Amino acid sequence: MANCSLTKEAVEQYVVSWPHEEMLGLLHSYYEANKTGKTKPQKSASMVYLQEKMITDGIFNACPHCGSINFIKYGKQPSGLTCYKCKDCNQRFNVLTGTILDKTHWTYDIWIKVLEMTINNTSVRDMVNILERDCGCTGINVKTVWHMRMKLVHALATLPQPQLTGVIQIDETFVRESQKGSRQLINYLGGKYTRLPRYGVLSSAFGTMGTEFCTVVTAVDDRGYCVGKVLSMGKVSTELFFDCLDSHIESPRYVCTDGNPMYSTYCKAKGYMHYIKPSNYRKILENSGYAFPTQLTGSISVDEDKQNLIIKKKLFRQGEVDKLLPGCYTYEEFVARKKDNHLSLSRVNELHSDIKKFINADKTNVSSKYLQDYLGFFLYIRNWKIDHGRYPKSASDAETLFFEILTFHSNFTKKDIKNTVLSLPQPTGKYTNMLIKKTEEIRNATDSKYFKFNPEDGVYNFDKRTFLSSKSRAKLCAICKANNIREYGKWSKHSLVTAIVKLPNVDEIIQKLIIDDRVSLIDDEDIKARNAAIYKH
Repeated sequence: MANCSLTKEAVEQYVVSWPHEEMLGLLHSYYEANKTGKTKPQKSASMVYLQEKMITDGIFNACPHCGSINFIKYGKQPSGLTCYKCKDCNQRFNVLTGTILDKTHWTYDIWIKVLEMTINNTSVRDMVNILERDCGCTGINVKTVWHMRMKLVHALATLPQPQLTGVIQIDETFVRESQKGSRQLINYLGGKYTRLPRYGVLSSAFGTMGTEFCTVVTAVDDRGYCVGKVLSMGKVSTELFFDCLDSHIESPRYVCTDGNPMYSTYCKAKGYMHYIKPSNYRKILENSGYAFPTQLTGSISVDEDKQNLIIKKKLFRQGEVDKLLPGCYTYEEFVARKKDNHLSLSRVNELHSDIKKFINADKTNVSSKYLQDYLGFFLYIRNWKIDHGRYPKSASDAETLFFEILTFHSNFTKKDIKNTVLSLPQPTGKYTNMLIKKTEEIRNATDSKYFKFNPEDGVYNFDKRTFLSSKSRAKLCAICKANNIREYGKWSKHSLVTAIVKLPNVDEIIQKLIIDDRVSLIDDEDIKARNAAIYKH
């Protein structure tokens, strides 16, 4: 082969059109071969590229301190970034001031790599190994990478969430309160109960209605867009739901929820069409003799199908199964609307399942003080998929996300991360004491030490009238008949509730209603804890 010599001008002309990533890779290979590692020229090339792109894309166009566009160039930093000075506030800055890259020691391409690994759920320790092996980040440690990841997670979580419209499904789910990484544990339950460290599976004392769980309310529309907020510890008030999620709901055709009166109050106030499906829907059908397909046959007979239709019509007239408000519909009209508009809670239930997997499996649980950040991050990635038809995975996707972060100037510092505390609304001491008292009463009545109240019971504030008002007229009439209350047939539902509340055994009546509607007196978390205990030595 003939020798070929290239001039410096020829090399410059050849590489000038190379993509930024390839140029940085070439520099990295050169410095690695010469055992110089990460160098200032490579860092400078990365930062200069970033500066030019931020100016070209309009991300940097004003003073980050006062918002003025009246500024001038004021020298250059060793990294290659141009310094500016604002003529209005007299502050000095560069294109990265006030962004996630402000005063960072790591180059732009390193941040892109960390973001790429973050959206692919790479563990922090694997991130460290990859950065040392592939990016020349000698000496980088777990704590540094964890801080970088937290900054990125927070930045994506704080980006604007979408507006939901069409058919919107709303429901709450519960994530166990966690103080992962804390040296001093805070006892949110109070009283004689102690907050112990949790090793393995350990069930709660009083379930989701108290401060042992964080309540996450999510909403998803028929396009797939979703929003969610960590609203409180324990029960959520209608006012809190209204303040946090109403701004994301825009002229829906239907709102689909369970029987929580919080949603009914909200939809009535806003004038929205409201589809309600009780959480214990299947239990209601089973108690009424409804026939479900078995695993062996996979189907039901023609006679059973006819009987099922009769049962559903009867329960619909009594208001004990799913319904549509406001309005008065025949069963056939209701079924037609439900089918045509795909009214259900399947989308939001699937979303809850994915959130639990992300928090408990992919992240091996997260501290509750960071729960909103991880939830917002998860929902942002999910909404990104709706816009682009796929989840972000590649370095190119990471760069797109990173420039969106820079556009909104999110800067979550190490000090902010360290000072983050759990500041969610909590039930009052009076409510907590009532929860403990009522739980122990039913545990004694049922001889089940595992009983815990949950939202499916319809008990939200232990108000007898509110609880009874949520029951169907048929059940209230049956209670009146069993207690020898006369002439109840023509009474309004309000009058039936008033009469039952005055009965001396009203507490026992409420307990029986709760127990009869229960699928099981043992919560799933207790079943998991007992099963896990079998394998302990």
